[in-house]
Amino acid sequence: MLLIIFWYTGTISFPLQEIMPSAFTALNPYIMAFGDVMLMCLGLWTLRSRLDIALLISLILIGFASKQLNDVSFLSYVNGMRQYVDLVFILSIIRYLLATRTRIEYFLPIFEKNMYWFLLLQFPAMIYQFLRWSNYDYVGGTLGWMMSGPISTLLYVISFYFMVRRWDKSLTYLENLKHNWMLIVCLMPSMLNETKISFIYILLYFVLLVPFDRNYLKRLVYVVPLGLVITVGAIAIYNKNFDNPYEEGRADKISIDEYVMGDDNIREAVLDGTMETVIPYVEEESVDLARGIKLLAIPMVMSSEPHGWVVGFGPSQFKGNHVMDQSDFSKDLECLLMGTTITVMMILIDLGLLGVVWMICYIMALFRAFRRVRKREMRITIFMLVIFLMVMFYMAMHQTIPLIIIFTFIIMLSSRWGLLKHVPVFSGWMLPPVKKYVCE
Repeated sequence: MLLIIFWYTGTISFPLQEIMPSAFTALNPYIMAFGDVMLMCLGLWTLRSRLDIALLISLILIGFASKQLNDVSFLSYVNGMRQYVDLVFILSIIRYLLATRTRIEYFLPIFEKNMYWFLLLQFPAMIYQFLRWSNYDYVGGTLGWMMSGPISTLLYVISFYFMVRRWDKSLTYLENLKHNWMLIVCLMPSMLNETKISFIYILLYFVLLVPFDRNYLKRLVYVVPLGLVITVGAIAIYNKNFDNPYEEGRADKISIDEYVMGDDNIREAVLDGTMETVIPYVEEESVDLARGIKLLAIPMVMSSEPHGWVVGFGPSQFKGNHVMDQSDFSKDLECLLMGTTITVMMILIDLGLLGVVWMICYIMALFRAFRRVRKREMRITIFMLVIFLMVMFYMAMHQTIPLIIIFTFIIMLSSRWGLLKHVPVFSGWMLPPVKKYVCE
């Protein structure tokens, strides 16, 4: 059933947006809600751990307290909380599937096969979207429009997992890359959308593939320059062929500061605490506020109500407001809440500092098994930790079920990597066989 949920939530948006008549696009939120129902049923069935139960109950109570203090409707409460509840349910499902060696031996080969085909499927899907819509957020693969960040993240995470899983220590670094060349090719579609964080992913990908052994520093001497060359080359290709979203005709002139912090006038207005001057300008220019500006605006927003810092302004301030009732708070700050959404900011505004504390507890529950990770498997551990923290400040990761499933699976599996010696290494289309138990 987990595979059904994965494929349903990970692919249904593409046919709805690209094949079906435009009238069906409006049904997308409701169709996706069916995936949440399936996930809830499976999550409740696998909810056995006292830690997961405590996480679920505490989350419901925090959300309810925020609902009551902000007079949020029950429907908005349920709609807004489901994205956070999904985190707990997926955690309990994956924990159940990886609880014993028998389950790992049965589930892992099946899930790896499905992950790989999902990875391959993004190639034609993203090329099609690029040719039809050009670049930017329309190139979201099978996840659909406005999903360029999640799909690019999934490309690198899945590819990195298979690269480490298939790594043959009897071969050199470059020989392993050559042997698994298809996994590198699968990263190329990430250059077709506007996900600039991919440039960081590329560098992390090649640098963190270096095994942590006695020759680690020696390998870094040539691996780091290799990663930098590939990253610079990717940036050069992007700048040459892609338009600047901020100003027409400036394909290669946008600075890092401009991308992260946006318009100087808006930035100054936010720092001065005068959102009333920001809102008309943003609405007139139809600007999606830069991530840096949104983060800078957090203290001003949270201080607007006495209880703001404690419990936030109620669930569903971001998610679902375009299809359900919209609160006065959400209406007033629509320019800040819509468009690019950041996980940390979303949790703060929805649930306040209590929500942040809960999220920290969830992350600790997710990563706690890392203390059992052996030195040789630290590559996957560090890679996932770095990517996870980056994503928290880049996009709303908890709104994308396939992304949560993959993240949770790889993170929790990394602590049980030693059991993989009993599972044959995955090989598939364009991935030649390797030694039977490379993980040993």
